[in-house]
Amino acid sequence: MAVRTELSNGSLPLKYVLTGVAGNAIGNVYVDLPQVQSLPTMEAGAKSYFALQVRREGMTEAVQSDLLKISADNGAVVWVPMVSTRNDLATSSNP
Repeated sequence: MAVRTELSNGSLPLKYVLTGVAGNAIGNVYVDLPQVQSLPTMEAGAKSYFALQVRREGMTEAVQSDLLKISADNGAVVWVPMVSTRNDLATSSNP
């Protein structure tokens, strides 16, 4: 299985969220999502979670988008459109 970002110019900066253990605490770790992220093969009927987070500090425009292509080894494909806004970069149309 693979997750692929399809837009390259001005695409949405995303992080892959992993849960890990450090010492005696459980917490999230945020890793930059590469253009193609491979995921482990799963058995039929198995469930898994793939969490993403927008890196708003990495956005260069007020509104940015991307298109994720999630493809399974059996040929199934799911397209996920994504969009995010960063209000501090928005320009006001009011004087």
